[in-house]
Amino acid sequence: MKIKAILTKILSSVGQLVIASILWTVCSLPLFTMGAATSSLYYCVVKTVRRENGNILTDFFRVFKESFWQALPVTMIFLVYFTLIAFFDVQHFHTIGTVKLDTFIIVSIGFTVLGIWSAVYAFPSISRFYYKGVTLFRFITFISVKHFITTLLMILLFLGSACICISNGVFLIIVPGLYNYYISFLLEPIFRDCSSDPDSPNYKTWYSNNSDKSDES
Repeated sequence: MKIKAILTKILSSVGQLVIASILWTVCSLPLFTMGAATSSLYYCVVKTVRRENGNILTDFFRVFKESFWQALPVTMIFLVYFTLIAFFDVQHFHTIGTVKLDTFIIVSIGFTVLGIWSAVYAFPSISRFYYKGVTLFRFITFISVKHFITTLLMILLFLGSACICISNGVFLIIVPGLYNYYISFLLEPIFRDCSSDPDSPNYKTWYSNNSDKSDES
């Protein structure tokens, strides 16, 4: 009976991750909505899948709406940033007429990793804290440097997930949810430390016994 209950819970969680991943994929199609969709995805994975609290559909669209204007300028910054990197890379390849690992490409890879470094923290942070503009980037810079090993693991998980989805688009129905599920085990202890006041509304929402049905990790 216990095995059956475990299997049922696993299948239910996988089903919710599939739904969340599909919602994220559809809501990210306009590109400028990708940030809000990513914030919603992280929120739902932690709150609905891990803590079994809430409804995946209603929570996703509620958080999407609530975080849209906060996430929009951050999303546009990242879109412009990565578009410029891609543009200069293409121009460089056209100029030299071949693809090779030279100084320009090494620098370009460095800037790409730097962008990913910020992005993996930005939208999960937006789902949890109301930071805007420079304050948000100061916050994610601080926690990403402080938790350097965690940052490297998240970047590797992001690159691996991106490669899987690029290799075959069908993986978009599950990989985004799985990626956020795994990074939540890395991020939640950090976010909990940032919400260390037990009397704060943010702390009670996420870590009170009534709102967290799973282990606090």
